[in-house]
Amino acid sequence: MKSNLAGLLDAIRSKRWLTASLLLLAPCPLFSQGIVETWIDPYFGSSTPLTGSPTHGGFAQVSAGYNHSLALHHDGSITSWGWPTWWVVSESPPGNGFSYVEGGFYISIALRTDGSLYAWGNPDHPIVRDLPSVTGLVEVAAGTLHAVALRADGTLFSWGSDERNVVSNTPTQAGFTQVDAAESYSVALRADGSIVAWGSDEFGMVSGIPTATGFTQLAVARTHGLALRADGSIEHWGYGGYVYDHLPQQGGFVQLATANDYAIALTSAGTLRVWGDYESTPTNIPLVPTVTAIAAGNQHAVALLDDGAGYSYCYGDGSGSACPCGGAGATGRGCPNSGTLNGARLQGFGSANLSGSNFRLEGTGLPNGHLGLILQGSTQLGGGRGTPLGDGLLCLGGQTSRSHVQAASQWGYMAFTDFAGSSFASVSNGPGAMTYYQLWYRDPVYTCSGAAFNFSNGWTVNWIP
Repeated sequence: MKSNLAGLLDAIRSKRWLTASLLLLAPCPLFSQGIVETWIDPYFGSSTPLTGSPTHGGFAQVSAGYNHSLALHHDGSITSWGWPTWWVVSESPPGNGFSYVEGGFYISIALRTDGSLYAWGNPDHPIVRDLPSVTGLVEVAAGTLHAVALRADGTLFSWGSDERNVVSNTPTQAGFTQVDAAESYSVALRADGSIVAWGSDEFGMVSGIPTATGFTQLAVARTHGLALRADGSIEHWGYGGYVYDHLPQQGGFVQLATANDYAIALTSAGTLRVWGDYESTPTNIPLVPTVTAIAAGNQHAVALLDDGAGYSYCYGDGSGSACPCGGAGATGRGCPNSGTLNGARLQGFGSANLSGSNFRLEGTGLPNGHLGLILQGSTQLGGGRGTPLGDGLLCLGGQTSRSHVQAASQWGYMAFTDFAGSSFASVSNGPGAMTYYQLWYRDPVYTCSGAAFNFSNGWTVNWIP
């Protein structure tokens, strides 16, 4: 087997990996993937939003409601904690099979793996009472009395109270990649990074949106909105008060979250910047540089901590080389795919010690059931920005090898643990070595290039001596 980049690309293009045996993953991974940490405003007067905070790992996504929080396990189950008003905690659905969670004003929403809706909490709330029967949703955001969701085809869907025409004025065209909602308005991000807003314009939340393109993420609250540029800097609109007055001027941020009186930004190093009204801003901020996701609630916030080794690089979110198909995916992921429109994500978890048995690489956001494999290389490609290939970016090179073929589970999940054996033994990944990994996968549905394959982001591992 060739061990250089040319040999690897030859194998990919000729599909010789199809001779490898297939391993169908069980739907429930056996390892923990993320640890949740919740912190609160010191003036809150109660630790109720912390009540029941999970102490174990195994989480993939977090969300913060008004006074409660939610976390989604990689196995598709949901954990809720905090203020138990209107059963937002006690009526969390049992079992698994969910792909997204969203906390709101005394309600919660979850998406099942078929993209259908499940909501609980206040039974008289319009979001719960008028829950529609739809499928094909990939993301959902809750305002105070309405919600907006993103379909897999890039179109939008809204329901709930139609105050200020926030439901009836929902855009009907396709081409959207992200949604968010506040008290009585909604926003959506187009594939070109431009912003659309509709609903209440009391503080310029609709008329004041930035007119530029190239934004990668949105976060909105009752009177203001924040948008993340491709260079990691932040744009503000509406009336933000303390959030606007203390807005960070530097770049380097990769994710935003905001509530009425404060905001959070996650840096590319995994650290947090929190600012706003000192009487409403959570202050006991996690200090370890391991945060991978953030959520902002009413005077409390949630962070997802990475319990693993290494770091991510080479994204299809507009911060690196342009994706072959033109559109950018979600922050920190590979180029968009047909499974989520946001691209696949590769992450490492556990201790990067070859003599141990708990380190693994996990891929999420894959097209369900399609084949994939892990690539390993000795160098970053394109200075860490990657080079276009197929429908994605190839991010590694040098001395290369590939793992056995697997099929993504019905939750779009894939994992690999055999670093000391298999074909990876041909590449130096011993103690003290730095190696680079990426997930290659089949995607016959979304294939602008005709190649029918795509890549996740890259992941770097510095093996422990």
